[in-house]
Amino acid sequence: MKKYDLCNSPFYKLRSSKKLCEILGIKSEKKLRDIINKNLYREKNDGKRIYYIPINSLRSIHDRIHELFSRIKAPFYLHSGVQGKSNVTNACLHAYSDGLIKTDIKNFFPSTNIEKIKRFFLCKMHCSQRVSWLLSKITTFNGTVPIGSPCSMDIAFWTNNEMFEEIEKICKSSKAKFTLYVDDISISMKGLNRRILRRVNSIIKKNGYGYHKERIYKPKKPKVITGVALHEKKNTAVKAVHKKIMGLHPSNPRLKGTKGYIKYIQKVSQ
Repeated sequence: MKKYDLCNSPFYKLRSSKKLCEILGIKSEKKLRDIINKNLYREKNDGKRIYYIPINSLRSIHDRIHELFSRIKAPFYLHSGVQGKSNVTNACLHAYSDGLIKTDIKNFFPSTNIEKIKRFFLCKMHCSQRVSWLLSKITTFNGTVPIGSPCSMDIAFWTNNEMFEEIEKICKSSKAKFTLYVDDISISMKGLNRRILRRVNSIIKKNGYGYHKERIYKPKKPKVITGVALHEKKNTAVKAVHKKIMGLHPSNPRLKGTKGYIKYIQKVSQ
C-alpha cells in the first residue's frame, strides 16, 4: 500500500460535505445524517470493558475511514494500528536498554471527545466547519471515541498527534527512546532519568488526560512492556501466557496460536 503524508490525505482541506459523502461511499449528506442519528452500534461486554461495535452502513463508513487513515505515514514511535508492527515490536525496541519508564493514558478513548476530534479536523486537517462536524459525529458514540470501532485507534492517535510529538521531542532531547502502543507510553534510556516521567505526565495532563500505571525499571532488571517480558538474555511472553499453555489440552486449537505467539516474540527479538 502506497503511503502518503497527512497533507495528501483525501480529508485534508476538505471543504465540501458532498465530496465527503463521495469519499465515504454515501449518496448524500441527508443519508449520512440519518446514519449518524440511528446510532448503529452493537454493545458487547466481555467483563473487562464495554465495546460499541459499528454495524450495517456505519461499519462500512468506519472501515473506509480506517482504510484512508492507515495510508498516512505513521511516525516511527507508533506501533499500534501500523502494518508490520505490534505489541511485540513495541516491546522489543526497548530490549537490552538500561532504565525504562512506563506510563499509561487513563481512559484514552473515552476521554477523546467530540470537541477534540472536531478541532483536529478543523485546525489540523483544515476541513470546513460542516465537514469537521460531520466527521466528528460519525466517528463518535455518545460524544467520545468508541472502543470497538475499526477507526477508533486512528481517530484517537491523530487527534492527539501533537501531544505525542511533544513527548517524542522531549525524549529525543534527552537521548531516550520513545514508543507508543495505543495508550501505553514506554521510554528507555541509558541510566535512569526520572525527570522525563514527570515531564511526560505534565504534557498528558496539559492536554486534558489523566495518567496511571506508572512504572520505573532500574538498569539490569527484568522489564514488562505491552505483554512482553524483557530479560537480559532473552525476551518472552509474560508468565500468564506460559501458564495458559500449561492449562491447555494438546487438542485445544488455541494451543497452537499461543505457542506461535511465543515463537513470534523470539523471532522479533533476534
